[in-house]
Amino acid sequence: MLKAEMFNLNGGEFIDLGESSIANERYIIRFPSNYGIDICSGELYHCDENTYETAIVTFDDDDIFYLAGNTKDNIFDYQTIENIQELINKVSEMSSQTLLN
Repeated sequence: MLKAEMFNLNGGEFIDLGESSIANERYIIRFPSNYGIDICSGELYHCDENTYETAIVTFDDDDIFYLAGNTKDNIFDYQTIENIQELINKVSEMSSQTLLN
């Protein structure tokens, strides 16, 4: 189980979305730029007991999030805690005009 204290969020907000019918764990880290990181684990995701599947997302005015840009380029399989921190560092610096390529 992830917790906000495990990361340097660089101004992001850590949101625990809890368990669902398809995810054992699911979290969102949202940055002021309206970019964020979706972090999931579960049978349908590319992860194992020590890793997570992550994706870069964007938020609209209704706080609904969507995959950002080219889906293939913004989903990352088997991400460790260290990998997630690296992604936090990159996404937290993205402006509302930037996509990570």
